[in-house]
Parts: sequence; structure tokens; C-alpha cells
Amino acid sequence: MPIPWLSTLKAIPWGNVMEHAPKVLDKARNLIDRQRSQATTSTPAPAETFTPSEIEIHLATARIEIKQLQEKQNSLEGIVTELAQQQVALVDQIKRLRSLNRWLALLLIALGASAWFFFR
Repeated sequence: MPIPWLSTLKAIPWGNVMEHAPKVLDKARNLIDRQRSQATTSTPAPAETFTPSEIEIHLATARIEIKQLQEKQNSLEGIVTELAQQQVALVDQIKRLRSLNRWLALLLIALGASAWFFFR
């Protein structure tokens, strides 16, 4: 019994693969050269210089944004806590329903057995 990947290798048109291999290699080299040239031509932007008053303004706006983000995080934490509590309640309800379902199944089996016993 031949190995499956050997039969797969036999099905590949190797003539076409060998014919197109140099073109694929050239395109790959061109792509790598293009990426290298883009990496060397892109220079980092010059660092901006700020006056002390501009720095204070930026710090004040950053503090405001941080405070807003902290408030948003606190509200999201509250939502997550509420969802976790809801999940626990749902799990309890599912357990109760599962137990009720088992009792109903037993009751149906008992009724079926008694009906079969009386009406046979």
C-alpha cells in the first residue's frame, strides 16, 4: 500500500513547477529588495521640542484623559461583576431545571409502566 503523500507528490506537475521556479524566485527577491529599500528610506521624525508651558498643558490634558479612562474602567468592572453574578444565578437555575427535568422523566416512566401494566 503506497504512502498517501507519495501519491500526492506523483500528482504534482513537476515540469510546470520547475518552469516557473525562476520567475517566483525573482519576484521574491524583488519584494525583499523593495522592503529593504523602504526600511532604509524611512527615517524617524525629528523629536519635537516643547516649552515648559506646553508640557504643562499636555500633562494636564493627559491627566484628564487618564481620569476619564479610569472612570470608564471602573464602570466596566462593575458591569463585569454584574454579569458574573447573573451567570452564577443562571447556572443555579439550570441546575434546578435539570433536577426538575429528571423528576418529570421518572414520573413519565412510572406512568408509562403503570399504564402498560393496567392496559395490557
